[in-house]
Formats: sequence, structure tokens, C-alpha cells
Amino acid sequence: MNLIKSLSEETISQISAGEVVERPSHLIKELVENSLDAGAEEIEIDFDQGGRFVRVKDNGCGISHSEMPLALARHATSKIQKTEDIWKLNTYGFRGEALASIAGVSDLTLISGLKGKNSYKLRQVFGREESVDPIGELEGTTVIIRSLFENTPARFKFLKSEGAENSSIKTTLKALALSQKQISFRVLQKGRLVFYWPPQKSLSDRTAQVLGAKELYCVEETKGAYKIQAVVAPPHHTLKNKKSSWFFVSGRWIESRVIQAGLMSAYRGLLMHGEYPLAVISLTGPSDEIDVNVHPTKSQARFKNSSFIFKLVESPIHRLLEQAPWTKKIIQPTPAKKEENLNFLNPEFKKTNWPIKQQEYSAKALSQLAWQADPTPPLKERDGKLNPTDYKTSSDLEKISWSDLQILAQAHLTYIVCQSDRALVFIDQHASHERIIYERIFHSWKKGEVEVQSQLVPLVLDLEEGQAVALLELNEELKKLGVQLESLGPHSLAINSYPPILKEKALQEGLLFLAKQRLETGDSFSFEKVVSDLCATLACHSAIRAGKSLNLEQMQELLKQMDEFPLSSFCPHGRPVFVEYPISRLEKDFGRII
Repeated sequence: MNLIKSLSEETISQISAGEVVERPSHLIKELVENSLDAGAEEIEIDFDQGGRFVRVKDNGCGISHSEMPLALARHATSKIQKTEDIWKLNTYGFRGEALASIAGVSDLTLISGLKGKNSYKLRQVFGREESVDPIGELEGTTVIIRSLFENTPARFKFLKSEGAENSSIKTTLKALALSQKQISFRVLQKGRLVFYWPPQKSLSDRTAQVLGAKELYCVEETKGAYKIQAVVAPPHHTLKNKKSSWFFVSGRWIESRVIQAGLMSAYRGLLMHGEYPLAVISLTGPSDEIDVNVHPTKSQARFKNSSFIFKLVESPIHRLLEQAPWTKKIIQPTPAKKEENLNFLNPEFKKTNWPIKQQEYSAKALSQLAWQADPTPPLKERDGKLNPTDYKTSSDLEKISWSDLQILAQAHLTYIVCQSDRALVFIDQHASHERIIYERIFHSWKKGEVEVQSQLVPLVLDLEEGQAVALLELNEELKKLGVQLESLGPHSLAINSYPPILKEKALQEGLLFLAKQRLETGDSFSFEKVVSDLCATLACHSAIRAGKSLNLEQMQELLKQMDEFPLSSFCPHGRPVFVEYPISRLEKDFGRII
């Protein structure tokens, strides 16, 4: 048996470095956060060799000559004085380990000084102090890292390729810039400028600047001592991974299952499977209700009330998305372009742009104009003569809507072809009708208007330990869906009633999923998702199919029903309902414009 022995300071330093600095990107994060704590307004980062060389320069308050050795000492910090301070943090660094840990696995040079006084240079090579020398009057602090992990071959061996480490560094710097919109960041690689992010006034401006997103929507909400700011992109701007979603708590870039769940719930019914939205979410709240000291790299946070945080994220973003602001540019025509005249004598020959004409059609004329005979009755009975307002020009419209698009044709017995002043718009008849039916079923459930049918022979649902109790806790919510449960024992439930529109298999699978989610998360926010998924399945089986012939009046009625629901631009499974073909692109394809 080996005897218990105290570890050497060198070993302790390397262990600590492994916890705080897992990769070069973590090192840069620590150094930049030190600059932010020093009140820096301008930060410059230069890196090379996948982060084995790093230089971070700031214009912060600096460090005095006498305190420079302490800056590289373990557990020496100006951020906390007593235990209670840990739970009232308003700074990034506080444990006093970052510089000491980095110095233990690199050749580190620290250059700093107070404003108006001489600066000093302190060098440590793998934790061994070399010298402290005056260097003249310089502004702020500069930290230079060379030969990172050279004295720890095992850790160096597990670094990824230089390209992968460079990519991780850039991602980290983007996150830092997003979290601090008022700070100027200059990022260099091998001495060449790759990013320059000057200060911005708003989170949406910073998001557009750093991520290059052009179409963004912002929402803010305050609940008690908590505040959330969210900048999100429309559902048709997505990625296949979570890297497009950025979360910040009290200015720290973190990973959070709760915030991720709230965001995805807000986009419920707008994303296809495996898609993730572009979003930047910044949350602040009481320091005694948010624990940021969960992980050595401070990349995670623990919340006192996770259900509250979920709703804080989900509710405002969902309300924003329900307005479907991205559709305005599709169904609201842009101002007509200035006409370009050709040199012809007759003024009529000078026109190159022709307006859409306002027309009035009777129901009889519509049926005569229909190019495909279809004995199927319209989606919804309409009486008599169609109003002239059904076919308005854009100049006459006060409220723009899907039904204001001019229908041209049905393509491939699947797509409704329309036009506005600025584009051709192709609408998927099945997807659009699917959204309409989904919204009606889902809202019926919310209003408690779902039809219920009692079962002479109840369905029996076999469950694992704890799942029956989890579902019975949601019995009141399930009753709103028309589902009545009764306990048959610790591992089974009887389903005494449920809506006749629900299939038995779909109902049983949905309840099993709900029970599992309830046990895993301890929250009930997954219930609405289960109901949403059930309604989406029902809508899919009930909607008009592709290949179904529609006459003009039926197509107009479908567009009119789309106006009832803001989210008509996506089917409940997240598939797009429409595709836009701008007239400008058409003119370019025909060589009319360059």
C-alpha cells in the first residue's frame, strides 16, 4: 500500500491548470475576463500555433509593482475577502487561480503598471519566477503566453489540431464579444487582423456584427429581479447543431439545459427535427439564486428555480415568434421601383414595369376560370359574389395578409402559385392546411373544448416505477385534453376516456414520453410539448394532400384561413409553408438587370 504524501507545489500547479485551462481557448477566456474585471474598454488578442502563443493587451487599471508577484500566486485575489463574498459575485474571476495556473504550464510574461507610473515586466517560466524589471510607462496590462503545455507532454498530446484549436479560440472570442457589447475587441492571428468589433449600443447590433446575421428580432422582459434579453433569427435560419445558440448568465457565456429547453419550446412547431435556431439570450438575476461556481471553467450555472427560468426564456420568445415578423416582407409588397424608360415615341412602349391589375371575380367566373374540374366542395362554403377587396393592389391595402396575394395557378397539384408586387410566392397546400388544423385543435385543447369519449373497456397503460405517480400528478392537465386516468397499482394506469380523434397507439406513446420527461426534468413544461406533438400528428392526417386538385375559390379560401394564425408560414413539424422567388431575381435571370 502506498503511503499518503503531500503533493509538490509543481504537481498541484499542473493539476490546477488542468482544471482551469483545459484548452487554449479557456486560457484566452480567463485572460480576457481579467481584462474586463480591470475595467478595460479596449482589448486586443493575438494568437498563433493553435493558442500555444497568446498575447492579450488591454487598457484597464493595471497592477502596481508591489502586487505583481501576488497576481501570479495561487489563491491570491482582490475579488473576495470572506466566504460570503462568493455568493455575491459581480466579477468574472474570483478564485485567484487563473494566472497562477497558466504560469505553471507556460512561459508567461506579465507587463503592467498603474496609470501615470512606470510599468514593470514579470516573467515566470513554468511556475519559476525569473525577474521583475521596470519597462517604462505603458497603459493597461499585457499578458504574453509562450510554449503552452510544453512541460506537460500528456496534456499537449491531447490538444486537437491547430485548425481545430484556432476555431475554438475564435468561437470563445465571439462569445466574449457578444457578452460585452460596450467593449472594443481586436482579434489578430499571427499578427494579422481577423476580427474588429467596435462597441455597439444594443445586443441585436452586436449580434449582427459578430455573427453576421442580417434578419434578427429582439425581445426583452423583466420578471421580479430577473431580466432577459433575447435576439433570435427567424425559423428558416437554422443550423444542424446547438452552436448557433448562445447563452449568457450575468455576463458569463454558459451551457444550460434549462435555457436550451426554453428556447426550443419557444420554437415549438417551427423547426424540423435536428434543427436549432440562431439565438443570443442574456439573463441576469439575483446572485444568491444563481450559482456560477459549478464548474472550474465557469461554463455552467445552477438556478434555484429552473421552472421559473424555463418560462422566463420560453414565454417572451414564443410571443415574439407568434407574431411571425418575418412574413411581413413576404406578404407586404415593397414600394414599386422607379420606371426606366426606353427611347420609343409611344409612351406605352417606354414602360418596363407593369402593375398588377385590380380585378373583380364572381364565384361563377372563378369556377369557369378553373383549369381543372374538381367536384370536391370548397374548404369552407362562401356565398355569392366575391368582394373586390379580395384582389387589391398594394396601394389600397391597410392590412396586408396572405389572402391579399394574387393567385395565379396551382402547380403540380401541390403548390399554390401567387404573386405580390415584389415576388412570386409558392405555397404548399398540404403544409399550410396542416398548420391551420393544428392551430384549431391545439387552441381547442387550451380552451377546454376538446370532445371526449368514455371507454366501456378502459385502455391499460403499463409503466415503470415512478411513472404512474408522475402522470397522476398531471391528471388535471390531462383532463383538459379529455384524458381521464385512474390508478390500477404502482405500475399501471387505466385510461377511462380520451378524445375520439386520438389514436390509441399515439395516445399511449405520448403518455409514456410525458412520464419519462416528467421524471427526468422534475418539471411539467414537457406536457404542452406532448399535446403539441399529438395535435401535429392529427393535423397531418387530416390536411389536404399533395396531388389534390383545387379550384381558384378553394385556393383563395385556404389563404384566407392562413390569415387566422400568425405562424402559418411553417407547418407544425417545422417544414416551410412557402418559398419566395423575388421579381428582382427573375429579372436578373432574364438579363433585364445585372
